Amino acid sequence: MKNKKSLLWFLGVLVLLLGLTGCDTLIQGPHGTVNYPLSFQGSPGDEVYLGDPQVFILWGGQHIEVGTVTVGNNADFLFITYKTIEGWYLTDLHLYVLEEEPTNRLNPGHAPYKEENLPEGTQDYTLVVPFEDLGNLEALCGLSLWLQAKANVENIVDGNLLGGETAYGGDIKGSPWYGNIEYIVQCDNGENGDNGDWQTETAWGGNTSGSGAAWWYYYDASTEGEQTIWAGQDLNAGTVELNGGTIEINLLNGWELQDVVEPVKIQGYEDIPNSRPAAGLFTTYKGSELSVSVKEFPFYAIHLDVQKQK
Repeated sequence: MKNKKSLLWFLGVLVLLLGLTGCDTLIQGPHGTVNYPLSFQGSPGDEVYLGDPQVFILWGGQHIEVGTVTVGNNADFLFITYKTIEGWYLTDLHLYVLEEEPTNRLNPGHAPYKEENLPEGTQDYTLVVPFEDLGNLEALCGLSLWLQAKANVENIVDGNLLGGETAYGGDIKGSPWYGNIEYIVQCDNGENGDNGDWQTETAWGGNTSGSGAAWWYYYDASTEGEQTIWAGQDLNAGTVELNGGTIEINLLNGWELQDVVEPVKIQGYEDIPNSRPAAGLFTTYKGSELSVSVKEFPFYAIHLDVQKQK
């Protein structure tokens, strides 16, 4: 009987310890003390990142812009921060991190990284993925990781619940719909892959600023001549011009296309959207050509994935 009681006491202590060392466990990284739990409310400070984090739109119900997903890394961890705009709140998060682009919606219930039943009123939450789970930073340096970053969100205004949506970050695809994020891992050694240290940016072609919470530009075909390609919102990366039914893209100042799937995406519009469109849904053109024949439209959204060697 005494041995049985001792065994039960030991099992009880073990369960308690396991409960205390779940998602809030702090990890000692190979590059020094790392004081980050595996998830936390809020965002990491900009000083923790190697290079610049990348920001993607969080789309609710496929077409509603409800916030952003910011992805960045340091030497030990990948940080994925979900942040909603006013009136929208996070309730559950599910995340996959893969080495190849997923081609369908992955089962959220099987996601290896998740937080459910978030505190009421949560608008800013970070999931942390140790590079120990993925390999190591040196092996992944400069390579692409693919994320499916899903959230459940609620629309609450003046204390009234107006509804809820499934949301995904990044380029929207498929049926049933889902979102993919391609993230290029930043390096710890001053190099980003074998070709030096690259600054990667999203770019939009055109001189007219689009509406909505996220920045973007579009090409107004009624204005003749070359228009600017804006990388990272305020960096001049070249020009774009509609000439005789062909869109000519001319990258300048050291900018070039990233080595990713479909770095050029174009959508023609009769009426321009009132918020930044999801480039993954573009149908006019998706590919890697810098000279593209297009049907005639009064407006064009021209999305580019570009990079520049520092």
